[in-house]
Amino acid sequence: MFRRLSLLLTLSLGLTGCGFSPALAPDASGRVAGTYTVADPKSAAEFRFARALRAHLPGDGMTGPRLSYQISIGEAGTTDTRINVVGRVDFVAERADGGAPLRGSVQNFVSYSDFDSLTTAHSVEVSKEDAYARLSEVLAQMVWHRLLALEAQVKAKPGL
Repeated sequence: MFRRLSLLLTLSLGLTGCGFSPALAPDASGRVAGTYTVADPKSAAEFRFARALRAHLPGDGMTGPRLSYQISIGEAGTTDTRINVVGRVDFVAERADGGAPLRGSVQNFVSYSDFDSLTTAHSVEVSKEDAYARLSEVLAQMVWHRLLALEAQVKAKPGL
């Protein structure tokens, strides 16, 4: 018991001394990192992405600096029965302190199965819809993590 307590105490002192702070800790203004107002969607792909992104952001995704994005999603066949759904998101996030906006892009893909001897048109359509929803979720997670990394970078080097 005493060894565990001393280990925890040593680790906590070590992290405090190195300047460690949690990624989602409030900054000096009280704003929690990763809090943004997500731009309103204009298409089905943007709607799925914005809904997934708002689910990851602290708060409701309707408060804080503006986060705008451009999403592009397309399909590319890989074999006779597999289809890749490829997506890319370019984003710009305003900063609460009025500094230069945070910019970035992420891209990824998911796959679904096309017709074969065991599938029906309905099951292919369901697989396709699921692939688009999964891709939106993956891209939203990637944007959120990239934003946290960019915020941490700015916090570590305030002149950026």
